[in-house]
Amino acid sequence: MRLNWLGLVRDSLIRPGQAADQIKSWHLSALDSFQLGALAIVVGTLLSSVLYRPNPDTVMQAYAVLMQMPVALAALQIAIMWASAGLAVAVGRWFGGTGTFRQSIGLMAWYQVMSTLFFLSQAIMFAAIPVLAVVLLFYALIWLVWALAVFIAELHGFENTWLVLAGIFVTLFAISLVVGLGATILGVTPVEA
Repeated sequence: MRLNWLGLVRDSLIRPGQAADQIKSWHLSALDSFQLGALAIVVGTLLSSVLYRPNPDTVMQAYAVLMQMPVALAALQIAIMWASAGLAVAVGRWFGGTGTFRQSIGLMAWYQVMSTLFFLSQAIMFAAIPVLAVVLLFYALIWLVWALAVFIAELHGFENTWLVLAGIFVTLFAISLVVGLGATILGVTPVEA
């Protein structure tokens, strides 16, 4: 199977629904897709650890701690990708969706590839044209939220992407409540700024 990678990146940027349809038609196994996503995460984490310069006044202390442990950060992101693929299938099926885990992990893997491409582009832009890097950063943030909703909508055949987006936020809120409650019960305290 020959893929037009540049065309897929272009479609992902401006027509994420069409890109999701192409990805769903891939004949990769769940393991192959997982490995693609894991590779993108490892590359992104390596770039982050090389480019990240700690700021003593940073408010993101937890991120600063993780950046000092790139293997742990990559493992955490890989686990999140795997869990996100499973959640996308499980929650979507509660609402009548038809997506499979193989399709879902393929979409989440491609999402990680695009995230890494955004990060690499921003690093280059910040070095060359900082003003454009800020514009790219805003576009990347919007794209990352919207494309996730589009990918999940396409995964399950849902018509209304806005409802999917709302479902993502409700799911994230519920997960944060459960994790927060579990942390409180176990006596885990947050990292202080």
